[in-house]
Amino acid sequence: MSKYVCELCKKDFKQKSDYDKHKNKKTPCITLDEIQKITQTKEVKNDNKTNLTTIFKYCLDALRDNEHLTGDKALRTLAHLLDLRLLEPQFGKTIDIDEFNYDFSHIEDDMIDNHKKKLLSIVRFSKLAQEKEDNIPTNMKYLWDDILAVHPKTKNIFLKGRGFDITNQSTYKKLITKLSSFDFESIEADILGEAYEEVIQDVMIGKTLGQFFTPPKVKKMMVKLIDPQINKNGSIEKIFDPAMGTGGFLITCLRHLINQSKTKNIKLDWDFIRKQGLGGREAEPDTYQLAVSNMLISSGHMFDVLEKGDSIRNPITNKYDIILANPPFGIDGLTYDDINHALRNEYLPIKSNSAVPLFLQAIIYQLKINGRCAVVLPEGQELFSKSNALVAVREFLMKTCDLKEVIYLPAGTFTHTTIKTCVFYFIKKREGKDALETNIKVSKITQKETGREYKFSKTHQTTKVHFYDYNPDNDVKYDLIEGGVSIDELSKNNYSLNYAEYLKDDLEDEVYEDDITIKTLDELCEINYGTRIVKKNNKEGKYPVFGSGRETFTTDTYNRDGFNILIGRFALSLKCARIVNQKLFLNDSGLSIKPKSNNLLHKYIAYYLNENQTIIYNCARGTAQKNLDIDKFKKLKIPVPSLEKQKEIIEYCEVNNNLIIKLENEISQKKLQISSYLLNIVKKIKIEQDELSDDESNSIKSETNQNIIIENEVIEEVKPKKKASKKKTMVV
Repeated sequence: MSKYVCELCKKDFKQKSDYDKHKNKKTPCITLDEIQKITQTKEVKNDNKTNLTTIFKYCLDALRDNEHLTGDKALRTLAHLLDLRLLEPQFGKTIDIDEFNYDFSHIEDDMIDNHKKKLLSIVRFSKLAQEKEDNIPTNMKYLWDDILAVHPKTKNIFLKGRGFDITNQSTYKKLITKLSSFDFESIEADILGEAYEEVIQDVMIGKTLGQFFTPPKVKKMMVKLIDPQINKNGSIEKIFDPAMGTGGFLITCLRHLINQSKTKNIKLDWDFIRKQGLGGREAEPDTYQLAVSNMLISSGHMFDVLEKGDSIRNPITNKYDIILANPPFGIDGLTYDDINHALRNEYLPIKSNSAVPLFLQAIIYQLKINGRCAVVLPEGQELFSKSNALVAVREFLMKTCDLKEVIYLPAGTFTHTTIKTCVFYFIKKREGKDALETNIKVSKITQKETGREYKFSKTHQTTKVHFYDYNPDNDVKYDLIEGGVSIDELSKNNYSLNYAEYLKDDLEDEVYEDDITIKTLDELCEINYGTRIVKKNNKEGKYPVFGSGRETFTTDTYNRDGFNILIGRFALSLKCARIVNQKLFLNDSGLSIKPKSNNLLHKYIAYYLNENQTIIYNCARGTAQKNLDIDKFKKLKIPVPSLEKQKEIIEYCEVNNNLIIKLENEISQKKLQISSYLLNIVKKIKIEQDELSDDESNSIKSETNQNIIIENEVIEEVKPKKKASKKKTMVV
């Protein structure tokens, strides 16, 4: 499989070094005329994208101003009209719109022919654009109800019982005219899709649709990781999303394949792609409709394998080369025992009432052998819980699949949720039934299940797992554990996928005196978080508010008093701890710690952490903005000497801290002295300049005027005299 392809001549290279040599040649690999054609093509594409963006924004503005439609309602209305515009070329070809047996029983017999003829005329957007403005609202209602919501090819977009949300005929006319003004047939589908996505981005991350929306940078990273391939005959690897939402992963895959087809100069087999190649399933009807619509807008094609349904309660029996998904982390009313499908115990062999472990099992079933998956999962108990069911699910994953990577996403990646997330990347190597034997115990009286026993095969398909932090801003993965974690370590630790549990502790290599014990911070101290406070709702007072750093504002109440060490939780810097001794308010972006017993002095642990802030900073996760990994923080190893030694350390720290404060004050005073001295010197020079004698001043003035007169005489010999301008008077 070639990894490097020249964008100009389309030549393949297996080695990056060969590709770089080719790219850096003094003479280009194609002619100047060919380079100019490529440049012109790019310019045309950019112009088309700009024009489309302008049209879409105009439509959304019109819906907002004339119909008071915003957000997802405006998006759906625009999408329906755009779908109708894009479907016209397919009528009579892939969509037999005219010959379908429609039900017109609600229309009077003598009017059916005219009614049908009219609707089958204006279903073509070009004909609709010629309609009189007065007729459009009524005709659009009939068109939706009698044709679009009934025909098997269009009813998944134009849902029965719904309709266009436009009430004013003038709005219809404006939007239809605007969409008719652009030649959609002359542009490539990816340009249309990119322009549409750019305009609707803000709507897609709103509260209504945000739960179904995976950020573009995350989708691109996951698709790049999976790297879907096009075959020589134009077909593609079969791709599926069992929780497709609005179709984001499928559209991103499609763009990846379109770009690959251009690079490899292979014509895509659209018939295969729309019938078998790209598919998905979505349970929520409105979201499903939007997915079908988005796929049409992004490709210009209607896809046959986009299904409306539940991927857990109704098993997917087809097998796929690639699965990409961001499944729901919770499903209302989901109970394992209520799943009555005959395939349940093979499809979902490990019993659970939680959506995440069930989706993970379902995905493993749906993959072909050597099929690849990238899936978004919550970074929570599913990764490290020691409950029997969750340990079993992780063991099942590693004995059926080669789990390659766990990629942690930054906090706040997903809108409208505080849940931390990660991406699993794995390759299926074995069928579930060959890796796990499930023994189901059934009551002889009730005939209901009373328990399960799981007997796994001994062989693991995973050999090593790599853990990364992902920065979407520069599309870079940062290795959290060099070399990864072996399956031996994972299996000994209940297959936990919490990377912090595998970090090597530097303290293990250090040697301490006999009277020093090593304990974790969690064993030694209580960890107390601050309380949320918002500045705009705050009443100013005399108590400083601290968060992750220095004082930010003041308030009229306090939640910490006396000696404390404050430690930041979010946006950590190397200065992430501070010692205080006062009444203050600690915000929820910080925490404080106190010893659990009298064997540890508060000031000792405070000074120890304050002087070793690097070990706290190293507990942070993230790239651009580092946040404290509390699990890793709790596991910090703290050396605890005897009480006498602790007191000695405290006394030493306090003496030296007082000396540092004294020296810092002296440094500040010296800086003030230097500033004062320089200022006085400058003032003295200024006074001396101001005391120049009047004679000297007048002399200089006279010489200057003389020079000006001489210059004027020279100028007047060359230039004609100007008319004297009248002076304007001003009354004060």
